[in-house]
Amino acid sequence: MDQSSDLNEIPDEGRSFGQLLVYFLIIVVALLFFVGIPLGLFVLGDEDASALERLRDTAIVLMGVVWILILILLSVMVFVMVWVAFQIKNRALPMLEEILATVKDTSAETTETVKRARGTVEFVSERVATPVISTLSTVAKWRATARMFVTGNEKKK
Repeated sequence: MDQSSDLNEIPDEGRSFGQLLVYFLIIVVALLFFVGIPLGLFVLGDEDASALERLRDTAIVLMGVVWILILILLSVMVFVMVWVAFQIKNRALPMLEEILATVKDTSAETTETVKRARGTVEFVSERVATPVISTLSTVAKWRATARMFVTGNEKKK
């Protein structure tokens, strides 16, 4: 059996019975609000009222229910936004401060490394390169002088 295919498979996490029950109850309550109450008011309403009056009363009740649902949802949204703001304040800001401190430390270390490298380059150029260059220039002068004495002044021909 191929183990790599077993590792790449995503396990099927189906809904539990409790979740399905909650979803079912939410659907039943929604149907009660949007179908049951208006139908009950319209059918079981005042016998003396006309159909238009019963429709009006049903519409008023439905508007009230919708407004209550809107208020509940807005309250939940405000609560979630406040919770997210506190989470950002309590978790994200300390993480950002830690990252900023790390970047500052790294920047300071980098600056020190650049200064050390600059000092090393200056040292090498002053203590090592300058004497080598002067020595090589002196050797080149001696070689040129020796070449002139050995070959003579043949270029004037």
